[in-house]
Amino acid sequence: MYINNKRDSKFFQYIKRAILSLIIFFMPVTLLVPYVRQYTGILSDYSIKVVLTNSMADKIPAGSIVITRKVKPDKLKEGDVISFFASDETVTHRITKKIKKNNEYLFQTKGDANQLIDNNLVNTRDIQGKVLFFIPKIGIILQKMQHIRGKLAFLLTLLSLNLVYSLISQLINFKHIEG
Repeated sequence: MYINNKRDSKFFQYIKRAILSLIIFFMPVTLLVPYVRQYTGILSDYSIKVVLTNSMADKIPAGSIVITRKVKPDKLKEGDVISFFASDETVTHRITKKIKKNNEYLFQTKGDANQLIDNNLVNTRDIQGKVLFFIPKIGIILQKMQHIRGKLAFLLTLLSLNLVYSLISQLINFKHIEG
């Protein structure tokens, strides 16, 4: 049996590069970004939040990450999606109404998939930022990587994939030599 070694080799090279890229990019990002933000102030206006519920499922499904940026309250408008503190947790909902009261803004919000508006108005001090964009499903991985077990599992998975790649490459080369 002859295996097209050149084509398979290119495919596995691509897989190996993808795995190494994940290691090179995600590990330092998850380990260093919190410290860079804390000690340098760089990226302090931006944050990454994991969406835990389906209250925005029509637009942003649970397990997504949202990238938010701090904005001045007067720049927010109806239709913007914001992340804010509510009952010691972060909520990401759409602004349905902007209210100015005593030179301060309050915001009425609602999850796109919810039937009713949120019970409480959002104060400007509780707003963490306006959602710039989201990436589906990545939040599940990032949430698990916040704990040491998740980081170890991620690293072991990538190392296992690299081992499988090496074994398959060796097997293909062995069959090519025999064939």
